Amino acid sequence: MQRLIGFALISSTPVLLAACAAAPEEGNACAAVQEASAPLVAAPGHAVGVDWSSSFRPESPRMGSLQDDVVGVSLSYPDMWRVVPDPYRFETYGFVLTAEDPDPADAHGGLPVARVALDYDAAPGDIEARVEAKRAEYPGVPMTRAEITVGGRPAVALGPVPGGQVSTNVYLAVEGRVYRINYYGETLDERGRALLEGLRFHTPSRSVASLQLVAANSEEALRPPAIEGAPPLAVDALDSHAHMEEKALSDACETTETQASALTAEYELSNGCWAQPTGFFIQSTHSWDANGDGWSQMGTPNFWGENTHGNWGLGVCVSDYYTNDLYAIDYYLNPGNRLYSPFAEGYVTYAGWDPENWWNYGNMVVIKNPNGKFWSLSAHMRAVNVVKGQYVTDATLIGHAGSTGYADPYSHVHQVFYRYASTSAGRPYGGQGVRQTALSFLGNGGGTYTNFSKGKWVSW
Repeated sequence: MQRLIGFALISSTPVLLAACAAAPEEGNACAAVQEASAPLVAAPGHAVGVDWSSSFRPESPRMGSLQDDVVGVSLSYPDMWRVVPDPYRFETYGFVLTAEDPDPADAHGGLPVARVALDYDAAPGDIEARVEAKRAEYPGVPMTRAEITVGGRPAVALGPVPGGQVSTNVYLAVEGRVYRINYYGETLDERGRALLEGLRFHTPSRSVASLQLVAANSEEALRPPAIEGAPPLAVDALDSHAHMEEKALSDACETTETQASALTAEYELSNGCWAQPTGFFIQSTHSWDANGDGWSQMGTPNFWGENTHGNWGLGVCVSDYYTNDLYAIDYYLNPGNRLYSPFAEGYVTYAGWDPENWWNYGNMVVIKNPNGKFWSLSAHMRAVNVVKGQYVTDATLIGHAGSTGYADPYSHVHQVFYRYASTSAGRPYGGQGVRQTALSFLGNGGGTYTNFSKGKWVSW
């Protein structure tokens, strides 16, 4: 059984997923969702919407359906999809649909398909202002506005909207309520149109306030109670104590790197990404007690070009719309492990969780170096310890590891760097991806890693 924050349908059977007790990283928000189980109702078959089987999986007609009585939406969807309710109260409240998992071993789950949300503080007359405000967030970025229908109702579509997940954003009014829908992809394709036409709307029987969710990006959400103790490592390969001698030996070699190697200039790669100038300081972000002994491994679960960093379409180098994450590196960390700024100095441009175009990153901290050339994004945090505009150094605690966003339930930090990124309210997109060539570390005598490979042990 897959774990959800809330309640949804897996295959064609209604299931109440009350696994929050095993999810300490969700804190009070998870408990609140458990208490408010009634609004989200699952039922088998083609009760509402369109017949998806012809569009998605002709060989399997099994379908699931969902009725959400807080959002006021019903829909049918392929049975291998998953519904993820918002764990916090954002400025909108809704749920994310994720598709079938193309690679279960990658530990991320299926790619997000769409987010359907109630803009609970908006009135129909606010829609035009919402659309223009979204345009204004991305000056100079071409977007197309179109009049479409959603469940037979008139709506406005705007896209493509840049971010970690490029989307077509849809706005519509239903009986005085306003809905905001993100369909993830560069265009509103056949699947997207079928999804939108299959939505059915009804009057909510419960309010968003009745869920008693913690406000997103509030002090309570970003700084939940500390985890007592550390859970055992979930992957045999991460038994760091068994590999201590091997790791220490590899580090001894790394510390012999010459000063000349640390002064290599940046250069453009054939794919459009850029290599880090090795004289530019980037350090490992985890602390001396990470995973119990201060060690982690590169590429756990994903390394350069793997899955979400590459062959699923999210790993690119020079897109003007996406975050260019081809050379992102994941590091397994126990929930709650401390994370420090990878830069010697810089300024925080974003700290928190954006539920729409950066939903996949969960809680993230974005830092730009003082001249604005290089940018860092650290994602999936359980807790955030900095605020926008804050000056940070390599000694600044920026947060704690977790599995928020597109990471559940595999706790890790997604670490990526950009060159000359564009931003929307401090959230990065565009620019060029950066391939690391030098990673400094303090533990075990200190030194610099100049060889990067999946599974390589990395000291704090």
